[in-house]
Amino acid sequence: MIEIRQMKHILAVARYSNFKRASESVFLSQPALSLSIKAAEDWLGQKLFERGHRRIVPTAFGEIVIQLAERTVADIENTLHQVKQISSFEDSTLRIGLSPIISTWIGNQLISELLNKYPNNTYQIFSNIFWDSNVSSIKNNSFDLAVEVFAVDSHNIF
Repeated sequence: MIEIRQMKHILAVARYSNFKRASESVFLSQPALSLSIKAAEDWLGQKLFERGHRRIVPTAFGEIVIQLAERTVADIENTLHQVKQISSFEDSTLRIGLSPIISTWIGNQLISELLNKYPNNTYQIFSNIFWDSNVSSIKNNSFDLAVEVFAVDSHNIF
């Protein structure tokens, strides 16, 4: 499984095209960052970056993963921001709908992070909820928040 921190590592390498600068930006040693990227590549079964002499370049597969990581990290940060706003009401209950991808990839991490940062709240987590159900649940006040990731059609990028 790819963790949120690994997604942030992938994004740092993509942003800086250099392991040394990327490792500094995420406060890791260069070998630790390399191991994190390698673990993600092993789990995905494909290389994310071509490692050149002076520059690191994403592979075609890496470009897709980078796009998904950008959206996922942004969604997580947005979720935590919204939870923080809602958490100003002590002892509140937050009802969250998670899409199948979010549930599978980072659902447990997200829940754990919410419990650690906002322990006074109660959370009702609804997993494997599809987009149309999430939208209607927010509209009818069944959910307070929905976390979604949209897939990229990889057939149209080549």
